[in-house]
Amino acid sequence: MPISVDVYPEQRLLRTVYSGSVSVAEVSAAYQKFLATPGAEKVKYALNDLRELDELKAFYDAAAVMADLVASDGDEMADPWDIAIVTNNTGHYPLLLDYASRIDETSQVRCKVLPDIPSAVVWFGLEQDAFGALLPELILAPQML
Repeated sequence: MPISVDVYPEQRLLRTVYSGSVSVAEVSAAYQKFLATPGAEKVKYALNDLRELDELKAFYDAAAVMADLVASDGDEMADPWDIAIVTNNTGHYPLLLDYASRIDETSQVRCKVLPDIPSAVVWFGLEQDAFGALLPELILAPQML
């Protein structure tokens, strides 16, 4: 699967890494996997690493449906999620910016498209060492686990 999902309850972190070519159906399946993962209820920070993503096979209407689902679920949490989408592929920006905007406008969940992991950590409002030993791995080596 071109999407890996890891939950780190101690850090309140969800890490999702996308690579290759990804469809909306695969994004939906990965999201359901996250929700079913032990510790998912503790997540506050969602770090979506799209740096290795070559192709995002999605239309705006499908992305909007996914955004509405994420926004609704995030609003039900005691502490709404902060979702950082990290990509340096400007070709993905229009769809991702629309997705992030829809979440921001329809919920208490915060969502932003950012160019790198350190920017995401700052946007979360955390210190650069907030994720401890995970941070070097997050920055240097997006990989399928």
